[in-house]
Amino acid sequence: MTQIYVQLFDELEEWEEFEKLYEQYSEKMYGIAYGILHSQHDAEDAVHDSFLAIINNFKKIQKLTCHERWKYIVIIVKSRAINIYNKNEKRFQKEVKEQIYSADKREKMIDPEEKCIENDNAKILMEMILRLPEIKRQVLYMHYYMNKPYSQIGLELGMSEENVRQIASRARKKMEKLLRERGITNGNE
Repeated sequence: MTQIYVQLFDELEEWEEFEKLYEQYSEKMYGIAYGILHSQHDAEDAVHDSFLAIINNFKKIQKLTCHERWKYIVIIVKSRAINIYNKNEKRFQKEVKEQIYSADKREKMIDPEEKCIENDNAKILMEMILRLPEIKRQVLYMHYYMNKPYSQIGLELGMSEENVRQIASRARKKMEKLLRERGITNGNE
């Protein structure tokens, strides 16, 4: 794997030191990234991006003690993983908005008054969904919009099916509470 980085070094000594650093830290870096992203592919991307950043600052890193170097690497990995997480979050929000928009387009044949009420409700619902914590939004989206069973969601998110069911249940209860607070439902529907 380290062969893809060899061309980024001018000196053989730096390359050899980088190779040792890679062997020492790559698995630990992956563990940190995976802990944030819960996705093998995204975690690998975060580690790769981190190594590119390390190479760009390699002379600085060489001067650090082992402990300082590890702290520096942890900061880089967390930063790259959080950047990927935020990009995924923005993509997720865009997909939800697109789903609502396409549903609105399909329902153009509805009575104008009814359509106005449904549009208002869709906007309110979207607002409420976006107020939920990320994991609850993700579970609801995967289950209701992507029609995935809880077992599959659990596999993709690295959780048990029961845990996913509990998250979905809590998310629905939170949505009901928010709807009651807005006066949209009395809780009996």
